[in-house]
Amino acid sequence: MFITLREPMLFPREIPSFDKLTYPLMAFTKYDGVRVLMAPAGPLSRTMKLCPNKQIQRLLSRHEFWGLDAEITVGPPNLPTTLETTSAFWRTADATSDQIRVFVFDHVEEDLREPYISRFTRAVEIANDHPSVLEAAEFSWADNQYQLQALEELAHQNGYEGLILRSESAP
Repeated sequence: MFITLREPMLFPREIPSFDKLTYPLMAFTKYDGVRVLMAPAGPLSRTMKLCPNKQIQRLLSRHEFWGLDAEITVGPPNLPTTLETTSAFWRTADATSDQIRVFVFDHVEEDLREPYISRFTRAVEIANDHPSVLEAAEFSWADNQYQLQALEELAHQNGYEGLILRSESAP
């Protein structure tokens, strides 16, 4: 597999008007951790810098993980301190933890015009082959604005930042 390294696409910060969206949508829980792209050089941050943490390097530097796009958390992914805890762990070379979670949500290759659902399906297959290391990011289908609003409210009630929305057919 050949991977062209480029900074990952970030999701827009504006809140969409739910009645203007095209349904159905995949509604993913937004984890507040550290974004990671698994590449031949090792796990990279969203700014394309190699992860300094040796445990994360050992865990995610497998060639079968190349191309996975994920979010790492240390500890529960829905605490107000998750980003701070995870960022500190990521930056500390010799830190170790038995609470690392890697939520996989995409498998990027050279051609990102492929429908998202195909890339996500590949990411899920890889995660399922390595359950001690990877987890597929959880999502629910939203068929209309009312379902989407209910899913967003549930995410907030459970301590998450909100949702990330994807169309199954969009690149």
